[in-house]
Amino acid sequence: SVDDAKELVESSGYGGETLKLVTMAGLASQTLMAQVIQQNLAEIGVTVEIVPLNPTENLTVNYSPEAREPYDLILTGNYAFAKDPIEYIQFFLGEGQPLNWTGFADPAATAGLAEARQVFETEDRARIIADLQQYWEDAAVTTSLTMPDLVTFLADGVTGMTTSSAYLNQPWLATIGASE
Repeated sequence: SVDDAKELVESSGYGGETLKLVTMAGLASQTLMAQVIQQNLAEIGVTVEIVPLNPTENLTVNYSPEAREPYDLILTGNYAFAKDPIEYIQFFLGEGQPLNWTGFADPAATAGLAEARQVFETEDRARIIADLQQYWEDAAVTTSLTMPDLVTFLADGVTGMTTSSAYLNQPWLATIGASE
């Protein structure tokens, strides 16, 4: 509830400073999500300034600890190429990985990630990952707020659109055409 969230804010040591939330300039979906985050946090007494950065600056913030220093929150979108959480998780939570912005390093979690990468049975790997989640949750390493769907609109008689993040790595426009 909002009242519970207000209590958490009061007990957190937050002193009323303005938190800076980075977004990608010109990306309407991120702007809207950032505004919702800003409004929701305002309800519980947290002030947020939305800081839109151009794509080059935004990418730099993602990969450079020095570039991240002036900011408190980063709204980012990402995707996985495989329908397997280990492919995605390792970039954020693996020790020394490029998107491990908090420097999370837990020997047991690192060993668990290594083990999960070596297990090919889906259910066994899923159990390992589920067990590892407790390490990440306890450390509050990252927070996922939303997972927007990728939406594609095609008219009748049109075919060839790639309807997944795979479109990022192929000449997808060349495949669109009239269906027979």
